Amino acid sequence: MWTLWATTLAERYAPATVARKLAVVSSWYGYLLAHEVATRNPLAGLDRPALDRDASATVSLSRAEAAAFLAAAGADARPRALRTAALLGLMLTEGLRVAEVCGADIADLGHHRGYRTLTVRRKGGKTRAYPLAPPIALAVDDYLDDRAARDGTPRERLAGPLFVTEPSGPHPGGKRLDRWGITKLIRRIARQARIPAAAQLSPHSLRHSFATLTLDAGTALRDVQDAMGHADPRTTRRYDRSRYQLDRHPAQRILAYLTES
Repeated sequence: MWTLWATTLAERYAPATVARKLAVVSSWYGYLLAHEVATRNPLAGLDRPALDRDASATVSLSRAEAAAFLAAAGADARPRALRTAALLGLMLTEGLRVAEVCGADIADLGHHRGYRTLTVRRKGGKTRAYPLAPPIALAVDDYLDDRAARDGTPRERLAGPLFVTEPSGPHPGGKRLDRWGITKLIRRIARQARIPAAAQLSPHSLRHSFATLTLDAGTALRDVQDAMGHADPRTTRRYDRSRYQLDRHPAQRILAYLTES
């Protein structure tokens, strides 16, 4: 049964997704074994997809595309523009996982040592406070001020999810924004920014872009690893290698060489 399930997954999802789903179920059985609820782990001997740590299939943004993306986010139709600029600016400049953004509450915002901070819950249940760049902090506060005004609620009493759905048709909005809602928003803004790969972008694309662009900007690999919450430095190195695969490929160089007079 489990082999059939793994085969079905492989027909529908990328190898990394299949490996992650199998690992989740295997971990669950490990928990059951530890508490003597199960007698074996049926996934223990099941082959999992081999993953290339030196490459990533995620489409990311170039420096110019990222700038155009943020500009398009800020130019979104009001009042959506305030949420769009705050949400996408936060994701692109902090490298947060989409689950961390979806799970964030207004109460998670704070101040520490002169920084506007957002505390998120990371993998494994750990928490981490991220300093927000001043323009992003301002965008978040502007969005919440506007939201409180439209709700007729004093800003200090505004509570609940940090990012919520907007009213649409019969739906009043105000629900916690989910992964699919963020994905659709990213692709819509990318189309407005005339990014060719708009249809392939995902929330992880912004996280991937954060890694490659901050490395391009000269940030130390260790600092990027810490910001992204990677326990294994090899995971961060994958982003470092992937950013050079296209830039350093000799195709452009040999073409220029062949066309030299």
